[in-house]
Amino acid sequence: MELFGGNIHETRCQTSRPVRRDPKEKNSCRRPEAKKAKSNKLASKEIVRPEAPREGTSTKPDDVLGPRASMLGSPSMVEKDSGGGDSSCRQGEKVDKLFLDQQAVVFRSSLTVRSRDIGNDATFQIAQAKSAEMEMAQAQNRTIELEGLLAEFGEREQKATEEFKEKTEAVARLEAEVVELKKNEALSKRKATEEFKSSDDFQ
Repeated sequence: MELFGGNIHETRCQTSRPVRRDPKEKNSCRRPEAKKAKSNKLASKEIVRPEAPREGTSTKPDDVLGPRASMLGSPSMVEKDSGGGDSSCRQGEKVDKLFLDQQAVVFRSSLTVRSRDIGNDATFQIAQAKSAEMEMAQAQNRTIELEGLLAEFGEREQKATEEFKEKTEAVARLEAEVVELKKNEALSKRKATEEFKSSDDFQ
C-alpha cells in the first residue's frame, strides 16, 4: 500500500511459539501471574493484524497501519526518504544550469561576432558612401569647369564672329573703294585723252 510517498509493506506478524519445557524443569518455580498476563497481552497485540479500511469509511492511517504509518508519514521521515531524490534533482539542476550557461556563452559569443560583423558592414558602407560623395563632388566640380570652358568657348566664338563680320565689312568697303578708284581712273584717262585731242599739239 502506497502512503506518504513511500511503500509500506505489511509486516508478517510474529506468532508466539509454544515454549518447550524440559520434563526435568516441571518442578521449577513458575513466573508470577501478573508477568504472565502481561506477556500474553503483548503477544496478543503482536498477533493482531491491522485491518484495511472498508469502502465508505474514513479510517485514519494511524488506526489502520499503526504507529509506523504515522512515523513514515512524518515530514522528517519523508525528507529522509527523499534524500536520494533531492540529490538527483540537484544534480539534474546543476546539469541544466551548466547547459544553460554554455548556451548563454554561445549566444553571447554569437552576438559579439554578429555585432562585429554589423560594425564592419556599417564601416564599409560608410566608407562607400563617403567615396560616392567624394566622386559626386568631383563630378560636380568637373561639370562646373566644363560649363566654364563652354561659356568661354561661346564668348570666343561670338567674338570671332563679330571680328569676322567686321573684317568682311572692311573688305567690302575696300573693294568698293577699289572699284571707285578704277572708275575715277578711267574717267581721268578719258578726260585727259579728250583734252589732248582738242589741243594744238594734237593737230
